[in-house]
Amino acid sequence: MVPYTQSIKPDAQIEIPGFVLERTAKRMKHFFQEQLSAADADITVDQWVILHLLKRHDGLNQFEIAKASFKDAPTVTRILDLLCKKKKLKK
Repeated sequence: MVPYTQSIKPDAQIEIPGFVLERTAKRMKHFFQEQLSAADADITVDQWVILHLLKRHDGLNQFEIAKASFKDAPTVTRILDLLCKKKKLKK
């Protein structure tokens, strides 16, 4: 049996909702990263998401941040450490 994605012609994959959603999300993230870079923010989109969550919901713990940002705990820990190193956040 041929895997589902191999049975679809490459041009047709463009119209599958999952591909459209993934492509749109990547383009939005890229656009937002360009805006952050243009503003000399010195942070990534993922770092901004964490900062935004903490600004709106002061006192969240790392588990709550991970859940709210749809990231795993080690990723959140790494982002928080980077933000502290950049002096954008205090633990």
